[in-house]
Amino acid sequence: MTNRLVIVGVVIAAALVITLVSLIRARRLNERYALLWLIAAALVIIFGLWPAALDALASAFGIAYPPSALFLLVGITLGLVLLDTAIVISKLVARAAALAQHMAMTEERVRALEERLGPDQTYSSAAPPEPGSGPSPS
Repeated sequence: MTNRLVIVGVVIAAALVITLVSLIRARRLNERYALLWLIAAALVIIFGLWPAALDALASAFGIAYPPSALFLLVGITLGLVLLDTAIVISKLVARAAALAQHMAMTEERVRALEERLGPDQTYSSAAPPEPGSGPSPS
């Protein structure tokens, strides 16, 4: 790899780390979701600054061209990020469905209670009832 390519890769990875840390500090990104991105950026920085490690990794996996090993690592990391995102989305969809069902059941209970109380005893949502004007305890 040329020195210019290594420098560009390291600078981009360092910028990604700085961006991720600032997003985490601003509470715009949860630490859990930034972890895989931080690992990917750290790998790019490590292998960019230490090419012998990339050569050793490539030879350990039988890859003839060491930058291909880095490309493989980035691809695996992106696949893991996508898998994690799909899992989170699946959980959120299931939770949204459960909450919608719970809300529908609650609305049905409120409607049934209002029907049982009758039109004269239901409270308006615009104005709260006056103190002492509700049903007297028996």
